[in-house]
Amino acid sequence: FGIIVNSILIEWSQLTGGTQGVLNIPRPTLAGTRLALESQFLLIVAAAAATTLFLRNLMRSPWGRAFIAVRENPIAAQAVGLSTRGVKPVAFTISAALAGAGGHLFAFFQGFISPEAFEFEASIFFLTTVIFGGAGTLAGPLVGAPIMTFLPEMLQRFVDFRLIIYGALIVASLYALPLGIVGTVFRRATYLPDAASLPAGIAGAPVAVSQPAAKPASLATSATGDTIVAIEGVHMSFGG
Repeated sequence: FGIIVNSILIEWSQLTGGTQGVLNIPRPTLAGTRLALESQFLLIVAAAAATTLFLRNLMRSPWGRAFIAVRENPIAAQAVGLSTRGVKPVAFTISAALAGAGGHLFAFFQGFISPEAFEFEASIFFLTTVIFGGAGTLAGPLVGAPIMTFLPEMLQRFVDFRLIIYGALIVASLYALPLGIVGTVFRRATYLPDAASLPAGIAGAPVAVSQPAAKPASLATSATGDTIVAIEGVHMSFGG
C-alpha cells in the first residue's frame, strides 16, 4: 500500500510536483512574524509536548480504555458492549490528524518536500521506532525516535544496508526486548501484581472465607419439581 501511494504521489504532478516536489515553502509565521530556524525547533518541541499531553489525557479517558480494549481483544471488547466498528474509525482519524500535523511541521521545516521523502523506507523507519521504543506505551516513541534518528547518521557508510539493519533491529527487539525499551524498563509498573503477593483485603487479593456462601436461588432445587426460573425470548448479539 505504501508503494502504491508513493507511485500516485509521483504521477500526480499537478498536486505534488511529481519527482521535483513542492518548492519554496515559506517559513512559518507566528503573529505576523516569520520564525527563525531556532524558533522553529522550539515550535516543534512545543507541538510534541502538546501532543504528548493530549495523548496522555486521551489514554486515561474512557475512549482511551476503549482503544486499548479493542486493540488487545476485539471479541472481548464487543462482549462488554464496545463497538469495534465505532472505535476503530475514531482511532484512525485521530492518528491521521496527528500524522497530518507532523507532516505540516515537516514541510515548513524542510522548505521542500518530494515523494522521495515518503517512500516505503520511511514506513519501516516509523515501525522500527515504535517497536524499538516500546509499542503501546506513550514514552516509547519519544525514546525510540532520537535513537533511530541518530543511528542512520552513524551508519552512513552502510547506507546500502540500512533496511537490513532496520529489519535486524526489529527482529532483535522482538526477541530480546518484546516490550521495547520503555516497556522493559518499566515492566513492573505496567504489569499487575500477582494476587498472592497482595495483602488481604485489597481488591484482587485472596480473601479467606470462613463459611461457604449460600447457593443462589437459581441453583436451588424444588422438592415439588416446579419450575423456579423461566426465561423466554432471550436474544444476544455482538454486532456481527
